[in-house]
Amino acid sequence: MLQANLRRVIGADAGSGELRRLSRKVMRSYARYYLEDFRLHVIPRERLLGSGLHLEGADNLERSLEYSRTAGR
Repeated sequence: MLQANLRRVIGADAGSGELRRLSRKVMRSYARYYLEDFRLHVIPRERLLGSGLHLEGADNLERSLEYSRTAGR
């Protein structure tokens, strides 16, 4: 399904090698997103805040992280 959708975006005349390379890139991006999402609750707060990220709604993130850390107790 991914390759069919990509084919519509990059055009039918694009080579199969280009399509394969792009689909692998997309899947790596998805995998990284999910890995970071699932690991967010174990990343130390200092690392998140000291990484140069600008977070809008950081208070919501902090509440969510605290909830996920204490919910298993």
